[in-house]
Amino acid sequence: MSNKVKEIAIIPNLTKDSDFSATNKIAELAHINGVSALIDSEYADKVKFANGASYEELNNAQLIVVLGGDGTLLSAVHRFSDTKAAFLGINYGNLGFLTEIEKDMPEQFVEILNGHYGVSEHLTIEVSLNGKTYTALNDATLHRDAVSSMIKFSVAVGGEHLYSSSADGIIVSTPTGSTAYSLSAGGPIVDPTIDAVILSLICPHDLNSRSVIVPTGKEIALVVTNAVGNSAVNIDGRIAVNVKNGDVITINAGKKVKLVRLSDSFFYKRLKQKLF
Repeated sequence: MSNKVKEIAIIPNLTKDSDFSATNKIAELAHINGVSALIDSEYADKVKFANGASYEELNNAQLIVVLGGDGTLLSAVHRFSDTKAAFLGINYGNLGFLTEIEKDMPEQFVEILNGHYGVSEHLTIEVSLNGKTYTALNDATLHRDAVSSMIKFSVAVGGEHLYSSSADGIIVSTPTGSTAYSLSAGGPIVDPTIDAVILSLICPHDLNSRSVIVPTGKEIALVVTNAVGNSAVNIDGRIAVNVKNGDVITINAGKKVKLVRLSDSFFYKRLKQKLF
């Protein structure tokens, strides 16, 4: 793709960049390359080469540039859930499976500003519980109370009962989230461009449990049959919703989130760097 960027919205990381030095470098690079930079009006006086903007103006930028690790990018995706922009993650964190470039690679940022980049579309899931719907880019996890015994639940796919389980919980993951919590629970690594949802049990009371990969056209339903204390559904590790006996959690494929990529083989390069 070669389509010079005209405007970016910068989302700073107030923990990793408390003095806004990294944010200022990004804004200055944009300015030098003829790109307008926007930042939340609250921080405008701290960033020389960026203009203060409202949520709507940030949401309508061509690219949303996020400084931080995967957690910061996930927060930005949740905040700007209805944007048409693509997200560019600049990694100031650790693992960085969602982020595209590292903090010490300004030449790659300039390459992107000049329009030399692609866009990868990543599936989200819509998680519905008690009349409310939540969007997850990585995963939704049904889990037991921290001090209670196992949680019991049943799983149905496409209206067909699949199994009932006693476990610490279950992870319903997108392919993007397959390298996150799902991987730690023994789930498969799935190319993030594949349209599928992964079910992985957490410490099940069953020696024969296996992950299941479900096509996006089938609704997944979790029915809680025995929950104690503060058992909950956790959305992308950021939103927790308590559950009780009899609650039904339904999961369906959601819209896709666009992430900036410099290479079609990004995912496999990152796997080699981070996991193998």
